Amino acid sequence: MAKISKKTIAELEDILSRGCDYADTQTVVTEYANEALKESGCELCQVDDATIVDWDGDTVCTVEDFANIFWDKAVEGILNVLKTQE
Repeated sequence: MAKISKKTIAELEDILSRGCDYADTQTVVTEYANEALKESGCELCQVDDATIVDWDGDTVCTVEDFANIFWDKAVEGILNVLKTQE
Protein backbone atom coordinates (compact mmCIF):
# COMPACT_ATOMS: atom_id res chain seq x y z
CA MET A 1 0.00 0.00 0.00
CA ALA A 2 1.22 3.50 -0.77
CA LYS A 3 2.44 5.73 2.00
CA ILE A 4 -0.29 8.05 3.30
CA SER A 5 0.61 11.46 4.67
CA LYS A 6 -0.49 12.65 8.09
CA LYS A 7 -2.25 15.55 6.36
CA THR A 8 -4.32 13.19 4.22
CA ILE A 9 -5.24 11.09 7.24
CA ALA A 10 -6.26 14.24 9.16
CA GLU A 11 -8.41 15.35 6.22
CA LEU A 12 -10.06 11.93 6.01
CA GLU A 13 -10.66 11.95 9.75
CA ASP A 14 -12.33 15.35 9.46
CA ILE A 15 -14.51 14.44 6.48
CA LEU A 16 -15.59 11.10 7.98
CA SER A 17 -16.43 12.64 11.35
CA ARG A 18 -20.19 12.81 11.92
CA GLY A 19 -19.59 16.38 13.15
CA CYS A 20 -18.28 17.52 9.77
CA ASP A 21 -20.74 20.13 8.58
CA TYR A 22 -19.32 20.78 5.13
CA ALA A 23 -19.41 17.09 4.18
CA ASP A 24 -22.73 16.63 6.03
CA THR A 25 -21.43 13.27 7.21
CA GLN A 26 -24.19 12.74 9.77
CA THR A 27 -26.78 12.95 7.00
CA VAL A 28 -24.79 10.46 4.93
CA VAL A 29 -24.64 8.01 7.86
CA THR A 30 -28.39 8.31 8.40
CA GLU A 31 -29.11 7.82 4.70
CA TYR A 32 -26.87 4.72 4.56
CA ALA A 33 -28.58 3.27 7.62
CA ASN A 34 -32.03 3.96 6.15
CA GLU A 35 -30.95 2.26 2.91
CA ALA A 36 -29.67 -0.73 4.91
CA LEU A 37 -33.03 -1.02 6.68
CA LYS A 38 -34.84 -0.92 3.35
CA GLU A 39 -32.50 -3.54 1.84
CA SER A 40 -33.18 -5.69 4.92
CA GLY A 41 -36.88 -5.68 4.13
CA CYS A 42 -38.05 -2.84 6.37
CA GLU A 43 -39.69 -0.70 3.70
CA LEU A 44 -41.45 1.80 5.96
CA CYS A 45 -39.17 2.19 8.97
CA GLN A 46 -36.55 4.85 9.43
CA VAL A 47 -33.52 4.76 11.71
CA ASP A 48 -34.94 7.30 14.14
CA ASP A 49 -38.13 5.31 14.77
CA ALA A 50 -36.74 1.76 14.66
CA THR A 51 -35.28 0.19 17.79
CA ILE A 52 -32.99 -2.68 18.63
CA VAL A 53 -34.28 -4.97 21.36
CA ASP A 54 -32.55 -7.71 23.32
CA TRP A 55 -33.81 -11.27 23.83
CA ASP A 56 -35.96 -10.14 26.75
CA GLY A 57 -37.68 -7.52 24.59
CA ASP A 58 -35.94 -4.63 26.33
CA THR A 59 -34.98 -1.70 24.12
CA VAL A 60 -31.23 -1.41 23.69
CA CYS A 61 -31.11 1.67 21.45
CA THR A 62 -32.50 3.15 18.27
CA VAL A 63 -31.13 1.96 14.96
CA GLU A 64 -29.89 5.52 14.48
CA ASP A 65 -27.82 5.32 17.69
CA PHE A 66 -26.45 1.94 16.61
CA ALA A 67 -25.57 3.24 13.13
CA ASN A 68 -23.75 6.23 14.62
CA ILE A 69 -21.74 4.09 17.03
CA PHE A 70 -20.95 1.59 14.27
CA TRP A 71 -19.85 4.36 11.89
CA ASP A 72 -17.54 5.88 14.48
CA LYS A 73 -15.97 2.48 15.27
CA ALA A 74 -15.56 1.59 11.57
CA VAL A 75 -13.97 4.95 10.75
CA GLU A 76 -11.62 4.63 13.73
CA GLY A 77 -10.56 1.16 12.59
CA ILE A 78 -10.01 2.20 8.99
CA LEU A 79 -8.02 5.26 10.02
CA ASN A 80 -5.89 3.13 12.35
CA VAL A 81 -5.01 0.87 9.41
CA LEU A 82 -4.16 3.89 7.25
CA LYS A 83 -1.99 5.34 10.02
CA THR A 84 0.14 2.20 9.99
CA GLN A 85 0.93 2.97 6.35
CA GLU A 86 2.51 6.37 7.14
